Amino acid sequence: MQHKRLLFSLLLGILLSVGSCKKPDTSAGEAQAASAQVSERVVNIRTQTIKTSVFEEKLTLTGEVEAWKKATVSSELSGKLQWLGLVEGNVVGQGSVVARINGQVLAAQRDQAQANVQLSKAQEAWQRRTQNKQVALAETNYGNSAVNFQRQQKLLQEQVVSKQAFDNAENALQNSRLQLDIQQVSRNSTAEINRLQSIAASASLRLAQVSLTKTAVTSPISGFINKVYVEAGEYLNPGTPIADLVQINQVKVNAGVPERDIAKVKLGNLVNVSFDAYPDQIFTGPVIFIGAAADSANKTFPVKVRLSNPDLRLRPGMLAHVSLVKERIESTLVIPLDAVIEQEKGRIVFVAEKGKALRREIETGPKSGTMVQVLKGLKAGEQLVVFGQRSLIGGEKVRVTTGR
Repeated sequence: MQHKRLLFSLLLGILLSVGSCKKPDTSAGEAQAASAQVSERVVNIRTQTIKTSVFEEKLTLTGEVEAWKKATVSSELSGKLQWLGLVEGNVVGQGSVVARINGQVLAAQRDQAQANVQLSKAQEAWQRRTQNKQVALAETNYGNSAVNFQRQQKLLQEQVVSKQAFDNAENALQNSRLQLDIQQVSRNSTAEINRLQSIAASASLRLAQVSLTKTAVTSPISGFINKVYVEAGEYLNPGTPIADLVQINQVKVNAGVPERDIAKVKLGNLVNVSFDAYPDQIFTGPVIFIGAAADSANKTFPVKVRLSNPDLRLRPGMLAHVSLVKERIESTLVIPLDAVIEQEKGRIVFVAEKGKALRREIETGPKSGTMVQVLKGLKAGEQLVVFGQRSLIGGEKVRVTTGR
């Protein structure tokens, strides 16, 4: 019995030894088969010829649309709002009459001022005639006194008249001269007073006319009526807001540029701006303002971009995506960002050469949209795999196709 058990154990050990010796041979065969399968595998890919081109490193910012001009319509006068011609959403032209203040009192004041001007002119003419007559009479009296004085002087020399008669003639001459001077001075003074009164009356008339003109409230700018604050019939005080206007035939886009990039932004630089409301259109305009100081809240420098808006599609408050060119390189290698595969040790791409996929480690520069600059690892003219690259490990046979 023990002999049989020993024989059974020996046979079992031999069988196990034979089985363990055959396992390595099977694994090696499977590995060789897998390697052969990879080498024989053909991957469909699409390629793109690597070329040098202009590369623009861009800075993308978030901005907001601001009206080109904003203005508040208000009255310079106090009074009842007699008529209002403003409707929210409508467009008005610069200088258009948009409201009227009741001007009955001002019209009466204008008429009174006109009457005062006419009265002043009439008084001036009457006083001028009167003064001229008085001066003429004084001149006549002075002339007569002069003739009488000369006669009395001659008669005194001939001892025909007394010294008293001569003295009386001399006194009469002096008095007539004095009266002539007084009348001339009075005429000149009256003329000056009348001139000043006429100026004052004319000024009062112009003031009344200007005040009456201001009852017609005009638009300070051309633009949209964004908000109306009052209604016809209300009483307004000077400066009371009537409506807000915005001019948007061109607009400003406000954005904040970080300190590290502000030195690369120049006045006149063209900027691309896009909007969520118009995803298929790019708007372009120049930088028109660069802030001298950073915003204290977010530490960015304010920048303004002017955009033409003839169809009035861009509205104040709209969110804008601003793309500024930080740096422009005239000739460098640029490839699609999707062709690059991120790995722990770096970035790789695949190129197709002689029907096989070759793995390349690359060093990249800045990104710009869907493109990235290549600093090392590729050269112009190579065929970059842009589709199917994530199915490759390197060394496979590849077939270049034109579709998916």
